[in-house]
Amino acid sequence: MKKKYLVECLRQVPEGKTCKLEAGSWSMLPAIKKGDELVMRRVKFSQVKRGDVIVYNDEIFKQVTVHRVVKIIKRGSKISFLTKGDSNRYQDKEVVDKKNFIGKVELVRRKILGGFFLRKIKMLQDKQ
Repeated sequence: MKKKYLVECLRQVPEGKTCKLEAGSWSMLPAIKKGDELVMRRVKFSQVKRGDVIVYNDEIFKQVTVHRVVKIIKRGSKISFLTKGDSNRYQDKEVVDKKNFIGKVELVRRKILGGFFLRKIKMLQDKQ
């Protein structure tokens, strides 16, 4: 599916409702593996907390990205997030603001031996 179409589809999910996505990389190991089914909920930007795993439109890599919020930046009335994949060495270069934020991951379904193993995302706090 083309990135622009995927972003528009995800943005049309009504606030408070969920949709399913498939993880496309290994950057969130061990919490999320490539191929895991993710349940994303559309929430208000202001409801995101440090440690949440969010879905956003990454303008640098031109893709939908799922990474953890490691820092909330407040400058006056403007809020943005610094994110990082759990298995990545460095924080992401792009900050996430309201315009590229899509939603929050609530649940991961990991396929194992013909079935699914359900688990809530573990909200690990960054030690920085």
